[in-house]
Amino acid sequence: MKTRNILSLFLLITFQSAYSEITQPTYQIAKWFDDKKAAVSVNFDDNLPGQFSTALPIMNAKGVKGTFYVITNTASSQWSVLQTAINDGHEVGSHSVSHPTDLNFPSLAQPQKEVEIEKELKNSHDAIMANLTGQTSLSISWPFGKGGGGSDSIVRRVAKKYYFAARNTTAGTTNGDAYTHFANTWFSAFGRDYYLQSGGILMASTTTKANIGTFITEIIKVNGWFSPYYHAINQAGGYNNVTTELFQQHIDTIASRSEDLWITPFGNASKYHHERNVGAATLTAINENASDWTLNLTDNLDNAIFNQPLTILLNEPAFSIESISQNSINIPFTENNGIIKFSAVPDGGTISIKKDVGASSEKNIENQSLVLCFNDHAYLLKVNNTFKKVTRISIFDSKGRLIKILNKNAMNEGVHTFDIVKNQFSKGMFILQIEGTYRKSFKFVIN
Repeated sequence: MKTRNILSLFLLITFQSAYSEITQPTYQIAKWFDDKKAAVSVNFDDNLPGQFSTALPIMNAKGVKGTFYVITNTASSQWSVLQTAINDGHEVGSHSVSHPTDLNFPSLAQPQKEVEIEKELKNSHDAIMANLTGQTSLSISWPFGKGGGGSDSIVRRVAKKYYFAARNTTAGTTNGDAYTHFANTWFSAFGRDYYLQSGGILMASTTTKANIGTFITEIIKVNGWFSPYYHAINQAGGYNNVTTELFQQHIDTIASRSEDLWITPFGNASKYHHERNVGAATLTAINENASDWTLNLTDNLDNAIFNQPLTILLNEPAFSIESISQNSINIPFTENNGIIKFSAVPDGGTISIKKDVGASSEKNIENQSLVLCFNDHAYLLKVNNTFKKVTRISIFDSKGRLIKILNKNAMNEGVHTFDIVKNQFSKGMFILQIEGTYRKSFKFVIN
């Protein structure tokens, strides 16, 4: 009995005051934006009319943003519609100036070979930048899928001056099966720059919505990136023509999986993947009595090009968060199952995680009755939920990492009991967090 009284006194003292230890929560950069399971980038080659008259309206209606790779010497009458596409959130990239059969020009000797490669890559880049606004960097789709491969060192050297990424084709043996090549290790598994050889899968009249569903299932398994690309849309006799009905089915299938998929233009997906591979975050954990923590998110890439926000998953600290901001601009965040999720730009300025001081004030908990008792094997937590305010009860370690959820749903009025079995925990300091219309934390020790 004496032991229970001592522990109850410890509970009341610590429950009414913030603890002063430094808690260092863990964090990670999500594999894809918004912590989606996989990415999908719909893209088009050759700037054929049906892509704009048929495909673009279907995509806009479903909120699917894609990439249009244009042959610039045939795009003079299309700049206006391409600008509208950019304004609506789509991307425009290069498909070279004249779509040469082999961009490496194997029949030409040096230095003429490099001169011709430069013309195709530089001039197409310059034409797009001169005629369109709203983009600061470009990706390219290689003509006939040929470019940037093992023997194309000249192409890669020239391409890096103007493009940060390139889409290849899975035809032949260049990349093989595209969706298996976008697990996180693939891009760093080879000696050369595989961001200039990202694989795509050709969509044709024989590609069914079931095929699309299979591709999506497979990329989710490997947290991958599916890049379907099209040519003729609603153009009888056109190269790999896809009918309006079939294209609608493809887009409907992709859009229906938006809960799992980050559906985004090719350039955004490539930037995110590259930034995540080299990005690093440094979290400075301050004494809980302080008003905020700071997080520095960096990469070693060109900030003028690589400005795609990365999604951070932060283990929920043992106090409520009022706001998260970068460069003093608030950014949205969510709290779910012990994880804080938000997105910020690498090298975009210091990220501030501000504590909600009001959430732990005594007036918010004056109607709650809590008792923590123990014996040799377990703690017994009793919560008298008189005013139905408690919805979640969690246990964190001393570094703010979620260890166990005792309750995650709204609790009925009355007294509720929870066992904290000692042998399920290591020895040390732990934090019990009670949430509802308030959030309050206190310490206890297992020894």
